[in-house]
Amino acid sequence: MKIDETTLKAEKQRLEREFTGYAEKIKGVETDLGQMKANLNALNGAIQQTDKFIAMLGQDIDTEMAGKQANVAAATLVK
Repeated sequence: MKIDETTLKAEKQRLEREFTGYAEKIKGVETDLGQMKANLNALNGAIQQTDKFIAMLGQDIDTEMAGKQANVAAATLVK
């Protein structure tokens, strides 16, 4: 096979197109990765907020139970 300037220029163009294609794919993956990390952080925040609400609900139940126990104790003393 004879290699001449035309063949080399065609090969260079093919390689440049391939290079550009990979560079665009990498940029797209990096963008997707950034979006996925943002989504992950948002989900983590939602989980933390839900944990806080669960803890608050537990405190409300504990306070309510303590109030009921105090009422029962007071009613028992009155008898």
